[in-house]
Amino acid sequence: MLSLLALGLYAVLLYCLLCLFSFVKHLRAARATGLPYVCLPIFELNPVWQISKPFHRAIISSLPFGLSRSQWLELWFMDWRFVAKHDIHKRLGDVFLVVTPGCLMVEIASAPVAADVVNRSRTDFIKPVWLYSPVNIFGINVITAEGHTWKRHRKVVAPQYNDAIHRHVWHEALNLAQAMVARWTSASKLAENGRVTASSSYSVENISPDLTSLALRVIAAAGFGVSVPFEMAPRSSETPLEVPHMEDSLDPRRVARFPRSLEYMINNFIKLLVIPGWMLRLGPSSWRVLHASFNDVGDLLKEIMDTQIRKQTLRKDGYQSQVTQKSILGELVRSGGMVIGDADDKPDKEQRNEVIATMSREEVLGNTFILALAGSRTTADSLLYSFVLLAMHPNVQKWLHEEIDNALAAEDEDPAQWRYETLFPKLIAPLCVMMETLRVYPSAVAIPKWTGEASHNIMIEGQPYLIPSRTMVNLSLNGLQFNPKYWGPAPRTYRPQNWDTRCECHWNSNGADEKSNKVIDNFSTPPTTPFVTIRTPLEGSYMPFSDGARGCLGKRFSQVEFAAVMTVVLRNHTVELGVGAGETVEAVRQRTSDILEGSLSHLTLSMQKQVPLRFVERQQRATLRGARSS
Repeated sequence: MLSLLALGLYAVLLYCLLCLFSFVKHLRAARATGLPYVCLPIFELNPVWQISKPFHRAIISSLPFGLSRSQWLELWFMDWRFVAKHDIHKRLGDVFLVVTPGCLMVEIASAPVAADVVNRSRTDFIKPVWLYSPVNIFGINVITAEGHTWKRHRKVVAPQYNDAIHRHVWHEALNLAQAMVARWTSASKLAENGRVTASSSYSVENISPDLTSLALRVIAAAGFGVSVPFEMAPRSSETPLEVPHMEDSLDPRRVARFPRSLEYMINNFIKLLVIPGWMLRLGPSSWRVLHASFNDVGDLLKEIMDTQIRKQTLRKDGYQSQVTQKSILGELVRSGGMVIGDADDKPDKEQRNEVIATMSREEVLGNTFILALAGSRTTADSLLYSFVLLAMHPNVQKWLHEEIDNALAAEDEDPAQWRYETLFPKLIAPLCVMMETLRVYPSAVAIPKWTGEASHNIMIEGQPYLIPSRTMVNLSLNGLQFNPKYWGPAPRTYRPQNWDTRCECHWNSNGADEKSNKVIDNFSTPPTTPFVTIRTPLEGSYMPFSDGARGCLGKRFSQVEFAAVMTVVLRNHTVELGVGAGETVEAVRQRTSDILEGSLSHLTLSMQKQVPLRFVERQQRATLRGARSS
């Protein structure tokens, strides 16, 4: 027993000595750069620290004498970038170093430096793929690949995000948004003495689950070719599943479970990465549900892939498949080489299901899963933050309503008749709302890069600084997107109108001409949106979708979905903060502000408490609908 204790103490001592040695090494390297630096005893990505983070956060928050608000202690957690915004850069500079035992890190809030790093991301400041390797649970993908493998993935995956898919996203989002509003309206009916009456307003205690459910169903349809109706009411485990009609022998009950299984899996993704499968299978009920959800998602994705392979094989044999819905998974199977050659060349039916070198079965699965992981939470969270922020800013909402009314002036009352090609380009205001929301509440707090095995120079105001090898280079989105050099003297102010060049407003930044209120240069490549009426910020100052060669492939996918949902919900309604009995509006606003600023970054930045919202029917739109119907 004593020998085991001594061995344990020796291991702890050895670990501490190694940490000290590494810290000193990184400190010397930091001093050699000539850049300002700050020292921390903890590396924010240390796995043990990540697992025990809630415990340490509770201890630090209870420290007396104002120590809990220490800016230095805030740096111990990844959320410091969101909490501090640009404030810490005012003291340490737009580029500074963080020295830790685990790694030397560069924190960047300078747009020219950030743009330079992004533009050199394929050669000098590469993606630290080792950080993303845990998401390879179904196979390597375009996010986790590097070098020639990444080029191959990008060549196959990027073309699938096209207008045909975006048109599918548009119609699916419109239909699901209508179903979501119908569910909220249904839940708002009041039962009084056995009589049910409808209300012109309704309250939703927590819209986050519905937005996540909607986003997952859009991805299931456009990404996987699986359309699942929006559930009209919360369902217990005993309630029978509503089974959609599916062709080509897909298991309908598994299809019906798919969005919920995927949602549960994503919400508990950290557990899935840390806990071995056999422990999940034998652990508590929540672990067993997670294990079953993982199996459900994997089995259905494989089943869909097999269906798509059969579809392609039948087409080559001259038959028409029953599966005709276009999806990213189906296109990956087709263009990724999942089916071989001509029927005459390969008469053996078994050989027709082989996988050739363009993209393996596991790689196709990996890329379709990463679409769900990366796309569902980010879009749902941006919608959630936007609805809350609009409820907090009635003046912004009034502007948004006017712009939506103008865009819909010549459109049919039925959203099913809205055409992607003609209406989406008119929805400038909803996209401005999305872009401003992602400026103040980006899904990720930083974009990590890595110097690799070589040292590289960065230029700061004409002066070169050599960044050592094996150094993390973090593009701090909050530091960049709250920097007053680029966003004016009040960067914390939420004002989506600033993105619209038709608006008499400006950022008072280096990127806009205050007199003409026009964009003086198209800095971003590719541009932030395809619409000339949306202002383009200074290159490097705004990167919620990343930028450069490794920019987000699903950016337009997300923009189309966001604009469709926002337009359907707000065309007939105004969103307000839910004020409970005995509460004042001022108290509710303060509480909501605290919830917004208390957001934490896990997989993505998200609120830790729910914000009740109230949707009130717009009388102007109600009158217009009545006039049209008569």
